Amino acid sequence: MRRFLAQAITRWPVSAALGAVLMIHRPLALALAIGCFSGRYLWRKRSASQSRLRAAPAQQALLARIVLVGLTAGLPLVSALDLARGFVRGDVAMETAAVIRRSRRQGTALAMAGSGPLTRPLLSRLAMATASGAPVAEAVADHLSEMRQLRRTAALERVRRLPVTLMIPLGILILPGFVVLFVGPILFRSFGSLVGALP
Repeated sequence: MRRFLAQAITRWPVSAALGAVLMIHRPLALALAIGCFSGRYLWRKRSASQSRLRAAPAQQALLARIVLVGLTAGLPLVSALDLARGFVRGDVAMETAAVIRRSRRQGTALAMAGSGPLTRPLLSRLAMATASGAPVAEAVADHLSEMRQLRRTAALERVRRLPVTLMIPLGILILPGFVVLFVGPILFRSFGSLVGALP
């Protein structure tokens, strides 16, 4: 029994603590269990939404590139979107599929004007090009060049923030080592001379 309790405490410390609290005070243990499980659920949900947001720009760029490949190969706009939908995934793929379905009922320009938030920057430009008669492939190429410029600007901002971010580990980790390395021998020498001078 003692061996089982020791293994339970070392392997599942939270469960062991909840079990001990449950034996002493049941309402408190119930509140702790609800708090732990709800916190874990909210953490997982938040991390999943953050990973979706991080993956969205790459999917948007992939959608635009595949649409440009389809248009330069001579496909119509809806067929190029249908081709690109097979290469993207997540929310971008769902929004593209919804636009393709609506374009068969409402027309291409109206369906693209009512696109979702992730595909709206590309598809609103395509809707304006379709309505005005401008070359659609050039609109996609301009959108891709704007996306590259935005990514380059964001990367430059991250690089400019890097020295400020590195000041924290430099000050906390490296600077005390230099202080000990240069000031330590002087302190030891003066302490040794002070101890040797004492009777």
